[in-house]
Amino acid sequence: KVNKVTIATVDTATDLAATGLVDGEYKVYTVDIAGNISTASTGAVTIDTTNPSVPTGLSLADSSNTGSNDDNITSQTSALTLSGTAEENATVELFNGATSLGTVTADNSGNFSKD
Repeated sequence: KVNKVTIATVDTATDLAATGLVDGEYKVYTVDIAGNISTASTGAVTIDTTNPSVPTGLSLADSSNTGSNDDNITSQTSALTLSGTAEENATVELFNGATSLGTVTADNSGNFSKD
């Protein structure tokens, strides 16, 4: 699939619409006015339109739990450590109700931990 944009001025930021592209990895090429095609860019753009799965295995670190591990109650007043599993390299945002507690990036295996 070819999408293209004309750049009239050098060193100019230009947007390229990624319409019609299926999920996958794409490289960028340039074509000059004579039709010469460059080598592929060293970087790639990945199109991924699939929603990530909901994180699983959310747990409170034993060191953060001052009660019984199974009672779902803690009296910890200092920072807590939460961990779980998500899609590999996904950005996970944790909430307390509607309040964001921050984001963390899952590793290559999908594991994440947030203090």
